Amino acid sequence: GLRKYLPITFWTFLIAALANAGLVPFAGFWSKDEIIVGGWISEHQPIGTIVAIVGLVSAFLTALYMFRLVFLTFFTEPRFDTEHVHPHESPRTMAVPLVLLAIPAALIGFVGFPPEDGPLHHFLEPVFESEGIEPEGEEVAAGALAYAVDGGEVAAVSALVAQEEPAGGAEGETGPGAAGEEDHAEDEAAGATGEEHAAEDEHHVSLATTVTFGVISTLMAAGGIFLAYLIYIRKSISAVALGDRFQGLYRFLFDKWRFDELYDVLFVRPFQGMATFFWRVVDVGIIDATVNGVAIGIGAISQRLRHVQTGLVSNYALAIALGMVLLVGVYLTGFSNLFR
Repeated sequence: GLRKYLPITFWTFLIAALANAGLVPFAGFWSKDEIIVGGWISEHQPIGTIVAIVGLVSAFLTALYMFRLVFLTFFTEPRFDTEHVHPHESPRTMAVPLVLLAIPAALIGFVGFPPEDGPLHHFLEPVFESEGIEPEGEEVAAGALAYAVDGGEVAAVSALVAQEEPAGGAEGETGPGAAGEEDHAEDEAAGATGEEHAAEDEHHVSLATTVTFGVISTLMAAGGIFLAYLIYIRKSISAVALGDRFQGLYRFLFDKWRFDELYDVLFVRPFQGMATFFWRVVDVGIIDATVNGVAIGIGAISQRLRHVQTGLVSNYALAIALGMVLLVGVYLTGFSNLFR
């Protein structure tokens, strides 16, 4: 029941929901209809047909969940304490942007009307059009320039032929041969123009096709809105009973089409396994083992050497005496002639 407390928010949200559902004449209808029709007439079949069918089903589901949101938020009984909670409309800093967004959501689709020849239909062609064969030589360039200026095939062909002729023979040569060549060039240009028009006709969408899919998509969206009305306003259809009847589909949709599980299998688990490998093998097994091994080795050596330091002066005197005897013995044995 928030529509009584938030009128601006309600009306702007309703316009946004209608546009998102794709009802005519709101903005979402035109973009959705273009995608559906484009998929249906696409030369890449059966992918195009699948895209069109998925678009129609999506139109139904989008209208269903958008108006579930509208009905549960703005039309059902309040689920808050009306004595202590008093909702109020948003301040102007939020209400004005909502209105400014709702206006184009309702009307901007007419800017490109009619879809096949609207003012914005050719707006992005310079960006996406593919480059043709580059002209070779000044002759073709001159012919193209004459075509662009005069706007006719005959002028283009005449300029092309005139540029290809030698300078000396250009004057006064109007015999049957030259006229025949010009007629032949005109026929070729006309044939090329006819092929271009035929190619354009292949991609042209008939008015009947556009209207048919517009009506179908609108009916699908209206069906989604009506089903949401029956479930959440009239309550003639129980959402719980519907979920129990189609439990598999309900769980599939409730689990967000299992995209989280798919993401987990494709990305989370492989990267987690790789991270575990680098942690256990590289970090712990190699880096930590090297650093800790050096420390452990030095500690073991120091543990052996610490027994030499007993703290008894007599032991130190004995060690010094034994060391002196050892040094004298080494000297006498190796460097003195006393025992030789």
